[in-house]
Amino acid sequence: MNKKVVLNSLHSSSLKYIRDYEPDLIVSLDSHLDIQFMVEETWKVIKERAPQDLREVMLRAYVHFMMSRNAKAYLVIPKTCFEFHALHDFAKARQLFDLDITRKTVRSIVGNYRNLLRKMRDLGLMDLSLYLSPPKNIKKLADKVKGKNTIVDVDVDYMGEFQGECYTTLPDPKEEPEKGRFYPELKFGSEGDVIRLIKLIDPPLITISEYLPE
Repeated sequence: MNKKVVLNSLHSSSLKYIRDYEPDLIVSLDSHLDIQFMVEETWKVIKERAPQDLREVMLRAYVHFMMSRNAKAYLVIPKTCFEFHALHDFAKARQLFDLDITRKTVRSIVGNYRNLLRKMRDLGLMDLSLYLSPPKNIKKLADKVKGKNTIVDVDVDYMGEFQGECYTTLPDPKEEPEKGRFYPELKFGSEGDVIRLIKLIDPPLITISEYLPE
């Protein structure tokens, strides 16, 4: 099968190529959730009024939400990165509402966050399923989507080897001692995981983004 590989600076720049290809399934690997909700009217304003470069910067936080509007998407994200996002968002709420957090509440916070994402999917706001890898076996996901009209989207910050060569890394919990003790030690995917997944799925289109060469 002929393959097309597209390399973009910003993840949001990959949306055009994915949309033009019209896949049935998208497998996106990322260490960020990037699922901020956007109503149609907001998208129209951004599309009509914002210059192209600014538009792509603005859309980075919405990438997986927009990606899963017209096709089913699997977001492959390391479990520790997902937990980090759940706790980080709760920490913002804690600052606003003076809420307390203990280790006993961490599991509940992460569970509630997953339920929120399921609710968004059930309401038809997006068709996005999480696949927490690592630790989940990436081959099982490949077996599930292989043979379908599937494309692979890669944000290089998914891979541990690229943490010094990407635009946006997750904050080191050790640098936030007050909140950091509740954050998990981050364990990223690997370059080998990504290569193995691509070989198993054999997608016609691969989009790669967020690489920041030295």
